[in-house]
Amino acid sequence: MAFVLLRPSSSSPPTTSSAAPSSATTTRTGVVCPTEASATLPETVGSGLLVASNQRIHIAVCSGASGTLYYYGADDRTNLTITLPATRSADGFTATNNGVTYTISADHLLVAKAGRTLEDEDLTSGWVG
Repeated sequence: MAFVLLRPSSSSPPTTSSAAPSSATTTRTGVVCPTEASATLPETVGSGLLVASNQRIHIAVCSGASGTLYYYGADDRTNLTITLPATRSADGFTATNNGVTYTISADHLLVAKAGRTLEDEDLTSGWVG
């Protein structure tokens, strides 16, 4: 399955590109936010909070300087990426885009819409590029 890219219901549109992840930037807190993720944020990066991947999917949750959280996801199979505002949840983070919910943790990505699973990916910590 591939990431589903839809128009967001909020005023902040998702950022998409076809760039493949390859490097990372160390933030002032010492947590790494991948360059590919930080380049898509609508503000300066404050810190990286979570970075995980498998052989196809690369994800990051980074904080902007204002404290706003952002989810970044990249799919090597489709060469698509998405950046969305995110919130903390009990198990990690969530991001929503027109009814599509991205549930993110250090070892798992679940993408669902209306109770139907679109993506269910096991991940490991770190950025595999």
